[in-house]
Amino acid sequence: MKLVYIGNMGASYDLETAIEAVKRLEGTELVLAGDGPKRSRLERLAAGCGRIEFAGYLDEAALERLLAASEVGLIPMFEASRVAVPGKLADYAKAGLKVIYSLGGETAALVGGAGVRYEAGDAESFCRAVERVKGAEKLRPEDFAADRAMADYAKWLEEVCSPA
Repeated sequence: MKLVYIGNMGASYDLETAIEAVKRLEGTELVLAGDGPKRSRLERLAAGCGRIEFAGYLDEAALERLLAASEVGLIPMFEASRVAVPGKLADYAKAGLKVIYSLGGETAALVGGAGVRYEAGDAESFCRAVERVKGAEKLRPEDFAADRAMADYAKWLEEVCSPA
């Protein structure tokens, strides 16, 4: 199974857990596309595992090829990041990938049956998610259409802001 992560390699991202899990999972590959302050530390953590690749920044065509060749997109973020819906989710939907993610809230609602949630910082939880994602649906680009996404967001705002 080929996993892909695209984006920043900074403090908000639980990439160490993804790397630790992939090192344990025979038959699983991980490509990390992007860069950031944690990259050199992540490369040291992944050293010796030929199934983990650091692709660096990719142009649009190369990114599309990478996503087309992948099965699962990763959203490994700490809740403390305060991100509701990372932009990479739309890229994964456009490519029709399944998703392994650690965020709840809006991300979990958008992913629905197209992915599996794991507990950030827990490599065993990530490993279980990899096994379970095989049975997941694929993300559908139409689920991210502006009319649906904005309607869902407006409904959520009404629920959050209405008096109890």
